[in-house]
Amino acid sequence: MIMEAMERRAHSKRRCRKIIIALVPAFCIVYVFIYMQCPLFNIPTPKNPAISTKKLFLATPMFMSRWHMNFDECPVNDCVTTEDFYAADAVVFHNYEIQPWLWWYSTFYQRPPNQKWIFFGQESEVRTAWDSASLNNIFNWTATYKRTSDIVVPYGGYTRLTQQEQMTLRKKTFDYARGKSKLAMILSSHCGALTSGRWELVEELQKYINIDVFGKCHNTPCPEPCNIEEMGKQYKFYLSFENSRCEDYITEKFWGNALGSGEMVPIVLGGYNKTDYSDVSPPNSFIHATDFKTPRELANYMLLLDKEDALYNEYHRWRRTHKVFKQKIVNKDCSFCKNLHNATKFEKHSIHKDLHTFWNRQTNCKVINLPSDSFHNAVISYTRYLFGII
Repeated sequence: MIMEAMERRAHSKRRCRKIIIALVPAFCIVYVFIYMQCPLFNIPTPKNPAISTKKLFLATPMFMSRWHMNFDECPVNDCVTTEDFYAADAVVFHNYEIQPWLWWYSTFYQRPPNQKWIFFGQESEVRTAWDSASLNNIFNWTATYKRTSDIVVPYGGYTRLTQQEQMTLRKKTFDYARGKSKLAMILSSHCGALTSGRWELVEELQKYINIDVFGKCHNTPCPEPCNIEEMGKQYKFYLSFENSRCEDYITEKFWGNALGSGEMVPIVLGGYNKTDYSDVSPPNSFIHATDFKTPRELANYMLLLDKEDALYNEYHRWRRTHKVFKQKIVNKDCSFCKNLHNATKFEKHSIHKDLHTFWNRQTNCKVINLPSDSFHNAVISYTRYLFGII
């Protein structure tokens, strides 16, 4: 009897042990499911979007290369990039390679309702081969050099010097013509015949004045070391000719090479009109090529300034009260992070119903001639990205 009772008890224990062993995995599965689904069992997420980490998903290459963002030096720096599309607060599409990436994510991904899609552009409308009308009702924000963008990321700008800095400069005498034995230069790496007519103008000017052309376009490499600051000590004028004349399109040729490190007077050809420059640059800091009826008139004016140092230095007078800066990559990244942490802006529902008007080469640019290599470059970019070449 005792043996039978002990056997029954042992059998019962083994049975309970089997049941417990069988239930433990099931209990764990249920627990994990509840933990993942129910916020009561999870770490609370701050409801204020201004104090939570913002995640950015970079959906395209940039100029056919992988890229990243760095927020370490930003005043508002609680942002990171992520490889998880669905975890991203914002998805950034670089306009140069926007197709076929936009089609890919629009077709195969379920867009989270509060996710911001950002149209990011550093190149002008002319350098994009797609019809911008196809982008209507897709993007929440724009981030370009245009002053009407949701996130404005210009190539440069200027600011007023402090009173102390101005007082220090008043005590000094400056002659920006001193030591400059050469007249004009241009440095360019893009040889394509785009829409600005810049190379035609260079050739016309060369009939009357000496212009040194550096860059792969004319097989004249930049002197080693290629230091624009050192080159600026020799030249009085820098031809800041953009590859296209589009609204607000003013690049580092103006901000960095001429006004900045080079300390040369820029002869400009860019933007949609002269006010694109005068609205954003220091007073009397540039000469616009379209102010002259002919290239010969422009050349003669440059020769006049070359002879009259006092007149030439008038184009540098602004340096006593202002200074320019070239937009750094980190500044661009900071602009993204700052705007994502703007609670009012982030929570507001917005969609660009008419991006075609904002980004339209027919209405926002002059001398339209679509470059043949834009779509070709986009296809190459997509192929290289897929096969992990970049």
